[in-house]
Amino acid sequence: MTIGERVLALLSERGFSQAALADALGTSKATVNGWSKPNRNPSSDSIVAIAKFLHVSTYYLLTGEDEPEVPVSKDDLDWLDIIHRIPLERRDMCKDFLCTHMVIPDKHQDKMIG
Repeated sequence: MTIGERVLALLSERGFSQAALADALGTSKATVNGWSKPNRNPSSDSIVAIAKFLHVSTYYLLTGEDEPEVPVSKDDLDWLDIIHRIPLERRDMCKDFLCTHMVIPDKHQDKMIG
């Protein structure tokens, strides 16, 4: 299925008209209707606006697939648990402390990004 066909299918599934999408994009209904033809797809400039209008991700609009899940390590989950247990009124203080006092041991330097 092409991007254009996916857009038209989503419009139909969600009960939106081609005219409503065309109005939201500032284009003509004929342009939207043209996406049903082979090799006729929305411009790259329109993809984000179409995704917002249809309440889908741009990834889904482009691929027809849900976004892949990013694996989270046990260590990351442990840190998230610690962070979520910090009282709200102290989170900014803790964040500032970590940002200003963070020292990364040499043995972990190779794991740093960027």
